[in-house]
Amino acid sequence: MTGKGHHAVGIGAALMSYAALIGRGYEEPMALIAAWAVLPGATAPDWLEISRGGGKKRRPLITHRTLTHWLPLWIGVFLWTYHQIGISAHYGWFIAWGFSVGALVHLLVDVPNPLGIPIMTPWHRVSLGWWRSGEMEALIITVFAIGGILSVLSAHGMLHPDLWVSWIDSLSLRVETIWAQFS
Repeated sequence: MTGKGHHAVGIGAALMSYAALIGRGYEEPMALIAAWAVLPGATAPDWLEISRGGGKKRRPLITHRTLTHWLPLWIGVFLWTYHQIGISAHYGWFIAWGFSVGALVHLLVDVPNPLGIPIMTPWHRVSLGWWRSGEMEALIITVFAIGGILSVLSAHGMLHPDLWVSWIDSLSLRVETIWAQFS
């Protein structure tokens, strides 16, 4: 996935993480803080590859798609910070949790391309080989955008079946009224 794709998918993931925390009963400010932290986290595995040197001699200190893309590292951060949220609910833990969500989403959309991501060790990558970086990007972004919007609507009770039933009843009543006028 391209950098712009990681940013766009991060927005959908931010909405989903906000909804997940609201659904678990956390206060809205903390859910918003976590959601904002997803955005830099969604690109973090790429920019955490700190470079050394300058100009043509610029080389990464951490090789691309090694330690910064290592799945067990980010799963560990995710689980540890979520556990800490349950203990203290300090805003710093929400930031760290959101950041790790973004990084995990980054890895999720990187694993289908041929370069893959490291799973067992930071130096041995696994790839699904489904498509090259940048391909299928619009579809992936759309899926995350729809998922994010539906998650937020659901977290605020706007997807409750009773609301849809009353809306459909209201719509059918209006259609019957209009139909009766032309009959």
